[in-house]
Amino acid sequence: MQIIKGETSIQYNKNKLTIENIHGLRLLGVCETKSGFHETKKVTYPGKDKIKGISAGNFKLFLKDFKDITCTMGIGDSLLDLIIFIDDKKSLEELLSYLKIVIEVKDRILGPLNKFYKTNTILIINREGQPGNCTRRKLKNCIEESLLTMLKDNNITILDQLKEKGIRLDELIEAGVKLCVGVEINKKLKEKVKRQLIKSLSDINVISLILAAIRAEEDFQYHRIKDVDIDDDPAHLYADEVLGMAVANQIAGTKAIFNFKRYDEEKPGIIGRLGPMVDDVIAGLIAGSMSKIFEE
Repeated sequence: MQIIKGETSIQYNKNKLTIENIHGLRLLGVCETKSGFHETKKVTYPGKDKIKGISAGNFKLFLKDFKDITCTMGIGDSLLDLIIFIDDKKSLEELLSYLKIVIEVKDRILGPLNKFYKTNTILIINREGQPGNCTRRKLKNCIEESLLTMLKDNNITILDQLKEKGIRLDELIEAGVKLCVGVEINKKLKEKVKRQLIKSLSDINVISLILAAIRAEEDFQYHRIKDVDIDDDPAHLYADEVLGMAVANQIAGTKAIFNFKRYDEEKPGIIGRLGPMVDDVIAGLIAGSMSKIFEE
């Protein structure tokens, strides 16, 4: 597909973007090989070395075209690059302010997803010639809309969130069966636990409670809240148990709350290695799931 903006040609397919102008393009940005400001007539993304380590099947370009701005995002395995073309002539100082806007909007929209999406390249490209009508507000709105649209099809699952915290599905299964009594611990049982854990993690209420614990623990861990210190897991902090019981109850009702107390107190496997907020919601997830499979 090709987009023509005045004397600028933008051609793209699923894994290559080419921006060209006979009078010249001006680039400002940062990337893994070089950074700074330079001028050229043609920009190609990605170069041959740019997708090294990323299979073609897992790399694609997302492009959203606006009147004065074209936003392109290169998306691959844990990669999110941003290439912004501005159909306007701007000074270096203005391009620097635009780069700042792009970085700020990206960080705000992605939030915790910044941990998952490494950005090797952010480029702001504008054309030579007569000034146009691009403004900071227009750029900000275009970046926001592009990122939000892209995230609808390129977000992550709750299992990805847990994996980022060092919590794997196989560890949840092992922790669950550790407190089983009177049943044979075999492959069939573990497969049953796995299916129930995955089902439990599809419940929006369970997801919400787990994310609340993750966010709270991170805020506490990095002392983002004034006069709050849970480094020693204080006894007067019981919101973690409230969240854990809520997770267990959501999955399997009242009986799961009693099961939660067992997992919370004995902390088998992965539960014993987690922080003061997350350990309780994971105990609730496991307790609820284990209670649910034994209903039959």
